[in-house]
Amino acid sequence: MDKHYPLVVIGGGPAGLAAASIAAEHGVSCRLLDEQTTLGGQIYRSIETVSPQRAQQLGAEYLRGKELVSAFRESGATHCPQTR
Repeated sequence: MDKHYPLVVIGGGPAGLAAASIAAEHGVSCRLLDEQTTLGGQIYRSIETVSPQRAQQLGAEYLRGKELVSAFRESGATHCPQTR
């Protein structure tokens, strides 16, 4: 990492996505670290690339993950994937 952040969130699952998004929306420069290559964590795994048919099979709560990832992407927080 080449920049200092007042807030670093660890984990790209639902809680991490929400925390980073809300902080960034309130003007806090935030970086989200995650060991996975994609956002969503264990619950919303591959949410950005899952087929619509598969997403429907997984149900409405799974689709909620798309909203969390979209909010994160729009928030201005940065994502650092594959961080160990």
